[in-house]
Amino acid sequence: MRVILSLLRHGGARVVLAAALGLASGASLAWMLSLLNAAINAASERDALSGAWFVVACVAVLVSTAGAQLVLIRIAQSIVLGLQLRLLRAIVAAPLRALEEIGAPRLLSALTADVDAVSRAAPWVAGVLTNSSIITACLVYLSSRSAGLVVVLLVALVAGGSTYLYFARQGMRSIRAAAEARDALFRHFRAATEGVKELKLHRSWRTRFLDDLLRADALRFRAARIRGTSIFAATGAWGITFFFLTAGAVVFVAPVMITVDPQTLVEFSVGVVVMITPVRALMNGIPELARSSVALARVDELGLALDATREAEPDLVDQSEAGRMEQIELRDIAFAFESEGEERGFSVGPLDLTVRAGELVFIVGANGSGKSTLAKLITGLYTPTAGRIVVDGRAIGTAERERYRALFSAVFADYYLFDELLGGALGERQGDANRYLERFGLDHKVRLSGRRLSTTALSSGQRKRLALLACVLEDRPILVLDEWAADQDPRFKEIFYRELLSELRARGKTIIAITHDERYFDVADRVIRLDDGQLVTLRGTPG
Repeated sequence: MRVILSLLRHGGARVVLAAALGLASGASLAWMLSLLNAAINAASERDALSGAWFVVACVAVLVSTAGAQLVLIRIAQSIVLGLQLRLLRAIVAAPLRALEEIGAPRLLSALTADVDAVSRAAPWVAGVLTNSSIITACLVYLSSRSAGLVVVLLVALVAGGSTYLYFARQGMRSIRAAAEARDALFRHFRAATEGVKELKLHRSWRTRFLDDLLRADALRFRAARIRGTSIFAATGAWGITFFFLTAGAVVFVAPVMITVDPQTLVEFSVGVVVMITPVRALMNGIPELARSSVALARVDELGLALDATREAEPDLVDQSEAGRMEQIELRDIAFAFESEGEERGFSVGPLDLTVRAGELVFIVGANGSGKSTLAKLITGLYTPTAGRIVVDGRAIGTAERERYRALFSAVFADYYLFDELLGGALGERQGDANRYLERFGLDHKVRLSGRRLSTTALSSGQRKRLALLACVLEDRPILVLDEWAADQDPRFKEIFYRELLSELRARGKTIIAITHDERYFDVADRVIRLDDGQLVTLRGTPG
């Protein structure tokens, strides 16, 4: 299966070591079994040396079995870490629009539940080689006692195993259906946590959400899980029962068909009893392995989907590489969202816009007019479906896109505030950081310990001030602010428009601000309106 193949592919020499330990475990168990049978056959001739060798065999089984499991568990956990890092790198490298289409619930489901399912299968995977080698060693030993009985045993085991695997495949279909239903549940969980204020305000919304939407997907998830788990439970019970039926066939039926002495039957009975534990361990782990295989397949599918959209990225891009700019031109830029069902897709452009160094530009317009989409186009987060971006006379292609983005810092409307200042040379700007904390009225609530913020549990307006602080300290030439002042109190809104923007522009910053605050339009060099995806200059020189 997929998990075992990944283990073999990524484990290298450690898998060989685990295999050797597993074989040693099987050989040690076979040795222990032979010592038991020898003691049974020579009850009057037991001696201390035989007992000592039996203890040595027991220790060998313990050490080799535990060693194989420990090695394979480390390999499995390395695979889990590799999966998470690979997915995270693929997410960061994928175009923003591709991530929006996949959706956060699917990404979170892969990074948490799917990867966790792989991790939970590690103990079973770790025992595969050990248990298989024990079963093989038992069969080899039993074949030395009676080849005819072993043939009967193998035929029965193959027949029972084939039946088990047939039903196990049915169970895997249900497990995959449950995994798909879980994605919908993750979407509802996110809605419940992020939309809790709205749900508290509207009882009808809350009732519809909890009793209809969430409940329907939860029931679908539960039904698929119950169906899959029940199939595996029934199949597991059948597997063990069949194993005992096989043992009964060896003891009761085989002697009628072939000549077997009573002592050989006793030895076979002991061998079959020894095999029960590893066989049961393999069977009990198959449901977990099935969930793990489905999860790993989903992770791989998502990884391939993200890799297919991966953007070209230079080896090293930082602020110094981005340099400065004199002007950015958007020439016949257009971007279209795909239609969904009967709903016509929204589009922005084609439009032309020029932004010059040191300029303060306000972008205004009604909700849904395309302002945030335009901001993502300007910053290079969206790839235009038509037109091109030109910086100081040089067109920006796919290979230059990462370098182009390094010109920008931004606080979007749906920004995320990290609990650590990730960019810029903070050491030499610690004083600036403390001054801005005081200027933003946050010095009594937030402290900087190195790069780490002491807290981000603040009001939405205060969190936006911290996000702006991070942008200012990074000191990139262009600052994009999407409705930044919407969450600020009147006093700080006045400070922002009348003082901070002027100070930042005086430092050479180019500022593009999306805003609805008409009373501050006089602050901007240029105010442009976006109407249904088209630009109209309200004040200032047309871009």
